[in-house]
Amino acid sequence: MADDSLISDDLLRHLVAVGQVDLLVGLPTHNHAATIADVVRAVDACFRTYFPRQRTVLINSDGGSTDGTAELVQAGSHAAARTLTTSHGLRSTHRISAPYRGVSGNDALVRMILAAGDLLQAQAVVVLDADVDAITPEWIAALAMPVRDQRLDFVAPVYQREPGEGLLVTQLLRPLIGATYGRRLREPLAREFGCSGHFAASWAARSGGEAGGPSDSMHLRVTGAALGGPFKIGQAELGPRPLVPT
Repeated sequence: MADDSLISDDLLRHLVAVGQVDLLVGLPTHNHAATIADVVRAVDACFRTYFPRQRTVLINSDGGSTDGTAELVQAGSHAAARTLTTSHGLRSTHRISAPYRGVSGNDALVRMILAAGDLLQAQAVVVLDADVDAITPEWIAALAMPVRDQRLDFVAPVYQREPGEGLLVTQLLRPLIGATYGRRLREPLAREFGCSGHFAASWAARSGGEAGGPSDSMHLRVTGAALGGPFKIGQAELGPRPLVPT
């Protein structure tokens, strides 16, 4: 069961209105106005193209943005129809932007998304990273479809790296994680990932004392929970991962 402190009363009302979903895409943000509109468009295109018959929701958990990030998500929500008619019938899609009221940090924002996935009984949950400069609908589908079609519990990304790029990950973290768990992942930091509702419920129920820790620590803990638990693991090729210059 998800930690009740992660879900505000206002968010709970929105979730009750949404009801059970097949796919939840979560987007933790903090001052991501430069990229958020493109990400929302990519999510909406993924819903229309790859999941036309499923019940879908985009949840933006915002850590107190002051640059209009949440407003841009809401503007994108109003620009797109909430209920779409397809050749297969009626499909409902929803978009929610909710501020996190506790001690902010990427861990807390992700746990809030996974707690929402637990409450909505989502069959699949995809968590994205708003720092990526060019998220595509194909990225999202690649992380979600193995959960839906192959019944995997956790799908880690595989990025296309140039020679010499990400040496900390390739030369240290990969072999260390492999030696620790006896299972290898090419990208153990898992900044984007897909997971089952079962995994979402498991992570959301973890101690809230971890919230607010370093971002990379959170990503490693997610990977460790997946590798160390009774979960079916997969990997998805996503291609290059361009980041917004900072």
